[in-house]
Amino acid sequence: MALICLVVGEASFCQDLEEGIRLFDTGKTKEAYQIITKHLSQHPQDPLATLYLARLETRGENSLAYLEEALELVGRQKESDLAQVILAQYHYSTGHYATSAELLNRFKMEYPQSDFRPQALYLLGSSYLASEKSSLAQREFESILGSFGKFDLAAWAQLGLGDCRYSSGYFSSAVVEYQKVLDKYEKSEAAPLALSQLSRCYTELKDPSKAHLYYSLLSDKYRVSAIFPEAPLGEAKSRPGAEKIVDVTYTVQLGVFGNQASVSQLISTLKSNGYQPRTTSKLVEKKRYTVVQVGSYSLLEDAKKAKEKLERELGGSYRVVIKE
Repeated sequence: MALICLVVGEASFCQDLEEGIRLFDTGKTKEAYQIITKHLSQHPQDPLATLYLARLETRGENSLAYLEEALELVGRQKESDLAQVILAQYHYSTGHYATSAELLNRFKMEYPQSDFRPQALYLLGSSYLASEKSSLAQREFESILGSFGKFDLAAWAQLGLGDCRYSSGYFSSAVVEYQKVLDKYEKSEAAPLALSQLSRCYTELKDPSKAHLYYSLLSDKYRVSAIFPEAPLGEAKSRPGAEKIVDVTYTVQLGVFGNQASVSQLISTLKSNGYQPRTTSKLVEKKRYTVVQVGSYSLLEDAKKAKEKLERELGGSYRVVIKE
């Protein structure tokens, strides 16, 4: 991204901001934060610096404050529409899906030609899906495939269509959508997740042989524990060179969360209900996720009873998995 300074005396400051953005784009966030913070202290009304500081700020409330300030300061459309998308992403990450959807629908009307429209559509679909509005989510994912089929997001949109069917309980239809990810976007980062979901679909469809087949494909090609930590129930890890599971132990998995606030709230609720939850950390594509599980059972039937009890008490939908 090129910046143009109209005042010669401020050229060095613009160069500093350019360097900070370059470091941000290459993943050197700590160095970028230091440079952009220094730049902003000298140019407190710089909208682009404010926007990037919002993206770098790890404390949620501060990030939101910078985003809102950037929206007031931006003058150029490209900065303004990007700020809108990032603000929606902030609300999505904190679990405010309705707010995220509202912002993104406004974005669609205000910026029909925006370069960030594919990202906005995908985030909107994800917000609807998280709100259990699968038909609306499906519309956004299909829009991406129809208009932006050559973008990297196309594979994720196809995966999203599978998730829409899966979340609605249409597991056979979900299989069709997930298979399209493998057929059309085999080399994408969405492919291992499609394999994982195919294994889950066949578990739900009571077809353990196919569930284990897709789990084995995933295990052979990817580092499984970083994507989905559980194996299909009742199946041993019998691929060549791997040890078979001995003394299998089951646990109830309540979810895999990217938002720490959601984890803290769930942990608090579980403890107040007398449970001792177990959490493990997983790193996927440089983003850290937290897996929350409860209990340790040697008998599958006992684990299923515990799952049903948790669902009655907390009102969620959980899974029995093999404890790693």
